[in-house]
Amino acid sequence: VSQSRYEGEEKAFELAAIALEKQVPKKVLTGEYDDRYECNFLHCPICQAVVGSDDEEEINLMFVHCPDCGQALEV
Repeated sequence: VSQSRYEGEEKAFELAAIALEKQVPKKVLTGEYDDRYECNFLHCPICQAVVGSDDEEEINLMFVHCPDCGQALEV
């Protein structure tokens, strides 16, 4: 079996591991309070994209998965 075949399989396993890891929900990060919008914005723990808000009365998670990187999210 050629070396390049093993390298291709190794890369496939690495990509599969990354995809599997993104399916495990990670807790969102809470940003600083924004006076203009009167809330804290919630951010993806991987890429820091805004994924929701927390306005003291309720938490509004806009996405189950980050629209930028695909990470599964939880509050």
